[in-house]
Amino acid sequence: MLARGRAAAARLPKLLWAAGGVVLLSLGIVAWLELSGPPYAVLSEGLSPADGGKVIAQLQKLGIPYQLQAAGNVILVPAPQLAQARLQLGAAQVPGSNTQAAWTQLETAPMTTSERAQSAMATQALELSLQQSIQQLAGIRSAQVFLALPPETPFLADQPKPAASVVLDADPGQAASQAEAIARLVAGAVPGLEETGVTVVTTAGTTLYPPSDSLTTGAQFATVSQVEAGAAARVAGLLIPLVGAGNFQTDVSAQLDFTRTHIQQTSYGPT
Repeated sequence: MLARGRAAAARLPKLLWAAGGVVLLSLGIVAWLELSGPPYAVLSEGLSPADGGKVIAQLQKLGIPYQLQAAGNVILVPAPQLAQARLQLGAAQVPGSNTQAAWTQLETAPMTTSERAQSAMATQALELSLQQSIQQLAGIRSAQVFLALPPETPFLADQPKPAASVVLDADPGQAASQAEAIARLVAGAVPGLEETGVTVVTTAGTTLYPPSDSLTTGAQFATVSQVEAGAAARVAGLLIPLVGAGNFQTDVSAQLDFTRTHIQQTSYGPT
């Protein structure tokens, strides 16, 4: 078989051998560059095509190399230049936030814009600002804010009150602990809006605020998870000084009784 292989190789044209050598050499150079170059870190992900194009154009102007992954949704830069790239993109206001664009659109609106259109743009800008503030809270991955701001009219004795709804994508425990603070944040940003007029729900359909008398199934699961996580953390705090981190496993299963009983009592006399 070795003799046959040599005979077959001898019949191949020399040009084909040369082309194969060039291809192998090119692959070797590319592999060497990939392995010898600095590691890449994620600069941004989840950007729209327009915002991603702005980031890439600015990186090209700054002379910072980049790589694209996940069909262009993830932009990577060399890890040593990550901090520099973020600072320079921030100074250039690239890609620019939707919140800033909404307020800019409101400020640059022509004088012929109707009052209703200006009100809609102001509401949208306020919603985006609140979303950005809520997303900066610990454990909140994303948020959506919807404001219902009825126009004031002098013909009604009782003016309709504003309302708001917030949809959170977050861990159940974190979302439950942040719900009241989010309601206060939204109510404080909208004139005339009370905390009880703010509804905070999760993407799983669990209502976190205002609190109800009975816990829903999602809230019960969140409470159980929070109790289990707290117990596991306490156990870990006791074992780490004794056996060291990573040398043990902890599994906590909590069984909570969510039954509620209403008792009405009437007392007579001083005793």
